[in-house]
This record gives sequence, C-alpha cells and structure tokens, in this order.
Amino acid sequence: MKYRGNKPETNDGWVLMESYIDIEDVEWLIYQQPQNTNNVWLNYKIVANGFAEYKANYWFAYNQDEEKFAFKRDLVSMKSKRLELYNFVSDFVIG
Repeated sequence: MKYRGNKPETNDGWVLMESYIDIEDVEWLIYQQPQNTNNVWLNYKIVANGFAEYKANYWFAYNQDEEKFAFKRDLVSMKSKRLELYNFVSDFVIG
C-alpha cells in the first residue's frame, strides 16, 4: 500500500533543509523546526514528496548539545525499512 507524504505548514516554523531521492525514486524532504522551549532541541519531519510504500512521514527530535535523538520510534522504523534513507538523514542531522 502507498501512503502520501504530509508536508508541514511553513507558517508553523518548519523550514525545508534538504532533499534526498532514494533507490525507489521517491524524493524525501527534510524539514526542521526549533522547539519553542529553547534552540537546543530541533524537531525533524521527513516527508515523501508524493507517495511511498509502507510509510511516508517520519518525525523525531534531536538535541544539538547532548547529540542525542528523542521520540525515536520513527527512526527505528526508518532504519529497519529504509536503511539508505536512515543513513542519509542521520548524517545530515548529526553533521
């Protein structure tokens, strides 16, 4: 089954940071949003630009100071189903 990517509203502070095309020719968009509490935690949303098999939206948070991920359930799913995308996203976020 294919699912549609749900792009976040840019007026909510989401910024398109990067894109990536996987081996299935799906373009993935990487959005970033600082959390309201401080600038240390960043929210990320990874969205299929169109349709994708299995899952088309991933969400997690990253702490820049402590270099750790939070709300990792989607990252675990991405790693198990889309390792190539997971590696790209991880490298992008961690730098």
